[in-house]
Amino acid sequence: MTTILAFGNEYLPMDSLAKKIAPELKGSDVKVFLCDSPEEITMHEPPIVILDVAEGIAKPTLSQDRPA
Repeated sequence: MTTILAFGNEYLPMDSLAKKIAPELKGSDVKVFLCDSPEEITMHEPPIVILDVAEGIAKPTLSQDRPA
């Protein structure tokens, strides 16, 4: 099961894209949660995928947590 946490502010056009497209990612093996606060990350068990947008990014970027 893949868990996707989508962040953003649906009231700000420049910060709403992740929440707009997240429902399209739902599937039989994918759960999608629309999140408002970073604290919501702690409510889910790893592994999780975080979907968010940021101004000034020229291309999609994948950041991975690496074990210490």
